[in-house]
Amino acid sequence: MIVHKLVESRASEIKLDPIEAVRLQALGRELASKHSWWGGDVDSNDKQTVITCELVDNDVYRITVINMVGTICLGNIQVEVVPKIPMDHFIYLLRVGISPARSSRESAQTESGEDLLGLVCRWLVEECRRVVVEGLVRDYRRIKTNSSYLKGTVEWDETWRLLMSGRTQLSCQYEFATEDIWLNRLLLAGLEEAAGLRVCEREVRSAARSLTNAFHGIGRYEQLDLARRVEADHGRYGPAIALAQILLTGRGLSLTTGSLAGHTFLIYTPGIVESGVRALLTHHLQPEWSVTKSGRTVYLDTNGKNRSRIRRLAPDLVFQAARSGTVPLLVGDVKYRVGGKRMLRADFEQVGIYMLGYGCRAGIVLEFGDSGGEPRVSLPGSRILLVCWNTSIPAADIAASELVQGVRRVLSESLATE
Repeated sequence: MIVHKLVESRASEIKLDPIEAVRLQALGRELASKHSWWGGDVDSNDKQTVITCELVDNDVYRITVINMVGTICLGNIQVEVVPKIPMDHFIYLLRVGISPARSSRESAQTESGEDLLGLVCRWLVEECRRVVVEGLVRDYRRIKTNSSYLKGTVEWDETWRLLMSGRTQLSCQYEFATEDIWLNRLLLAGLEEAAGLRVCEREVRSAARSLTNAFHGIGRYEQLDLARRVEADHGRYGPAIALAQILLTGRGLSLTTGSLAGHTFLIYTPGIVESGVRALLTHHLQPEWSVTKSGRTVYLDTNGKNRSRIRRLAPDLVFQAARSGTVPLLVGDVKYRVGGKRMLRADFEQVGIYMLGYGCRAGIVLEFGDSGGEPRVSLPGSRILLVCWNTSIPAADIAASELVQGVRRVLSESLATE
């Protein structure tokens, strides 16, 4: 098999058969048309394709995979798409977004020869094992049935219709505790997927098959489950559910792409990186600071009478000091690109609008690069800073620590000027 390595969002030229090129183009259009397939994280702006494939010369195509990493198999050609930042840094952010506490104790490096799909499956098996050891959670399900004896509450209108039709039964509604809930259904589907993947190590596949025995009587998951979030009272399911959603969405192609459905695994990267950065900052800055993602609608108010909606603001990072009440101290946006040298005008304008909408006097633009500096733009009574995740540092945990220190310094300076 011929293996080609591409960097996401960067054009590369490879030799393809025309049929393979058509399949790749179909895959790009399919992914672009299924925003819900990614769990709602994809930019709402409609795109014709997320994989461009343009003919350059005889059987040579210029390919760009936009904001996705993973593997695409085209017959005897395998396309491996790697992140625009170092792989260890991306895996660190992937892991910290799933379980910040464990990421602070474990190395983010992959084992020799282990690809991204194998890594996700191994993590999933580890987290599912923890869930099974602690016990599967149960929840109540409401059932409506016709019965010859009373169960729960009686639906009198329906019972009357039954009696008038000659059936001596009661229409009842009742609840019963069951393990067949969406959380367990999603974990079972993820384990079954991992157990059938030959790219995974034999031990991982065997462990996944063994764990499925603990999910006896659990049904099939629904497509909407891929976008659901774990509630606080089921927090121990969080890491396992996140991994199952990544695996199932990354493998969830329809049959319209033919043989690609059995060999393709793709992860949408901006959402992964944004969640990882926010989880990292939350873990290290609490309890002094809270870091959230929140939305706010900005209205035009004329003399306190006429209000018309003009824009919905949703910064990636909203920082609030524990002692400052309800007013955010600083807002910021995560830009998944390699830069770090200077602040782009579009970023300055975007964060400036966030600051106006949230009533803040400071904002940050967070991106990736080989510079640890903090270029800033100062305006009367306010400032916007560029904070960089230093990708030139080999160890991702050290780069993460430097980022946290830089953000903490910006927050302290902003608090001192309040």
